[in-house]
Formats: sequence, structure tokens, C-alpha cells
Amino acid sequence: MRDPEPNPAHEAKGRRSWVRDLALVLLLAAAGWFAPVLAAHTARPALIKFGPNDADYVRGFRSDWERDGLTLFRWTGLSSSVTLPLRIQGEGHVLRMRVRRHFVEPARVSLSVEGRAVGSPFTIAAELHVPYRVIELPLPALQP
Repeated sequence: MRDPEPNPAHEAKGRRSWVRDLALVLLLAAAGWFAPVLAAHTARPALIKFGPNDADYVRGFRSDWERDGLTLFRWTGLSSSVTLPLRIQGEGHVLRMRVRRHFVEPARVSLSVEGRAVGSPFTIAAELHVPYRVIELPLPALQP
């Protein structure tokens, strides 16, 4: 019995298949490398709203919530905390809070992230002409 003659068409097809597979692997590797960078540059800010579905990430707040127009809010107790339902790392992040105090007596607010103080403690009291204050604080570099 003789060995079959090599078929040049079959060998060329095998080389094309191998080259195509290699090109696909390289394309997927490049996409895996550049996709996170592109996503980081086009990411939108995370918006956390307080209201009826925040029980998993707030402590020390009253169990009921209230509405002021389209704004849902909850009253804090003497000591309350918020654990954000997201994970961020690295530098350059900013915490922006929209806060309001309904009582004339000021409340002292201090913030910490990963056990480190963020900004200086501040007081907030009711203001007749500014119903909601927006406070922005740069965050320290966050660990992975």
C-alpha cells in the first residue's frame, strides 16, 4: 500500500486556518488589554440614591424614608455609616455629597474611607436659602 500523495491545496488550507487562529488570538489579547483602559476613560460617576432600597449599605438611619419632591431621603441617628455598594481603587476619586440638615442645631460630620479620615470634620445646620449643600472631598489613594 502506498502513502497518499501530499495534497498542496489541503496544506495551504491548514496554513490559512492556523494563521487565522493566530490573528484571532492576537486580536482578542489586544482587546483584553485595551478594553479596561477605554472603559476607565469613558466611565460615568457612580450615583448612590438613598431611599427604600438602601438597607444593605446604610447603618444608623431611621428605617423609614421620606420624599421631598423627587428627592428621597432618610434621617440619620446619632451615629450613622454608609458602606458604598461598589469598589473603587487608585487615585483621583472625588466624593460628592448632596446633604441637608433640617434642624437649626448643627450636626458634626466626619468622614472616613478605609479607616482613614477624609477632609476635616465639619458642621452642618439648616439654611433657609440653601436647602441642599453639595460637598466635594477628594479621596485618598484607595487600595485594591
